[in-house]
Amino acid sequence: MKTIQEYLKTCDRKKVIDIYINKYTFGLIKERRVNFNLTISQIVERQQEALNRLIDRLIAIDPTKDNDSEKWILMTVHCAETEGEDLDHILVRESDVFDDCLKRVDSYAFDLTPFGIAAGYYVADTYLTQYYVSELIAYYLFEVSSTGYEQEKLEQTVKDLDKALREIENGHTKDFSIEEFEKELEEEYGLQFEEEDPRVESARKDYYRERVKYSEYCRTTEIGKLRELLKEERL
Repeated sequence: MKTIQEYLKTCDRKKVIDIYINKYTFGLIKERRVNFNLTISQIVERQQEALNRLIDRLIAIDPTKDNDSEKWILMTVHCAETEGEDLDHILVRESDVFDDCLKRVDSYAFDLTPFGIAAGYYVADTYLTQYYVSELIAYYLFEVSSTGYEQEKLEQTVKDLDKALREIENGHTKDFSIEEFEKELEEEYGLQFEEEDPRVESARKDYYRERVKYSEYCRTTEIGKLRELLKEERL
């Protein structure tokens, strides 16, 4: 397996950046989370420049090992279709892939991981991952840049998250049900929620249950293929 940094050195940048802009930048435009003093072409041009600088930065950085010295692997799996997309990109830990005691191999977030560590992630050699490797790279760039193209907001974001977690641990927040939330919206904003037919609600639950089952099957199958490839590497 090669690291994501090695893939960044040889990838088709134009293809990766086009995927990023079509999937992520236009999504932000749709959600009105961009500077609308700029034209669409100006937004795209600035995004292209920023992404090229980001890729250069990730290529130039010296990859560092995480404290646990684990091998982390990026891979692509199929999932139930959402908004026309039936792919999911995940990060798994090699030791988890070989842990027979685990009922499910977890995937991990890495949006708050320093560039140096994230540059050392490996990319799975499974067929599906390699076929969609440009999509995987675009996803990776989106995640690692979530706190800025230079991770300028990383430290403050981590501090804010730690503060929020302490508030939860200290009992300064409370859980509430969807019914309680709807009641609050009704009382505060006058919103009305129509009572749903129990049969429709039951059918919806069945639908989502089957979606989860399908996604889990695809995920487990691809991780099984990864495990076999890793076994071959160890021989």
